[in-house]
Amino acid sequence: AGRTALRDLIADECGDVRVLRDFLVPHVRSLADEAIQTTGRQQWLTGPLWEVVAQLQLQRPLWEAVLLLQMLASAAEQACRLVRPGRGFGPGIAATALLDASSTTTNGADVVPSGPLSEALNFQLTSLAEGFIPPEVEFWLFQEHAQFRQITPAEVVSEPWWSDAASMLPRRFCSFMAHANLVPVAFKQRVLQVENVLRQRL
Repeated sequence: AGRTALRDLIADECGDVRVLRDFLVPHVRSLADEAIQTTGRQQWLTGPLWEVVAQLQLQRPLWEAVLLLQMLASAAEQACRLVRPGRGFGPGIAATALLDASSTTTNGADVVPSGPLSEALNFQLTSLAEGFIPPEVEFWLFQEHAQFRQITPAEVVSEPWWSDAASMLPRRFCSFMAHANLVPVAFKQRVLQVENVLRQRL
């Protein structure tokens, strides 16, 4: 309930396109990218695959930054709903296409649009495309943790428990491909190439 209330507060009070586009999203995205880069420099990332996968799940600051970015994506969706009541968004709507930067009010202030959507917000984590996380590792995270299932921003917000008794995040959250709206196409293609190679070996 607390995360939903926070999401709704951001959507209601920070629904101005410029606040999301120029401040909130870039800062949180930068935080997540820095966490990915820091993780990518760790020596254990070159160890056995099973050990790397286990270590990655323990990188709580990394995944919390990813989840915070997803909360902003959900807030952007909610801001659109406030402008266009009754018109929800299904899983197929990319969070990067939720706001129209060209839409303005009569006094010149940017607002969430009611017309066609464009990519005014960029949620994608460029550090993934830069190779900080090996695609082989992410394939196993996506398979073992997320069971090849993608998670919508709304699901992240509505998840009742973000940690268990051992302060571990839900395993299904600990995969980049699960958060498809945050992943650059180049990184997705590398992960798919890994899957194709493995299938050919079977």
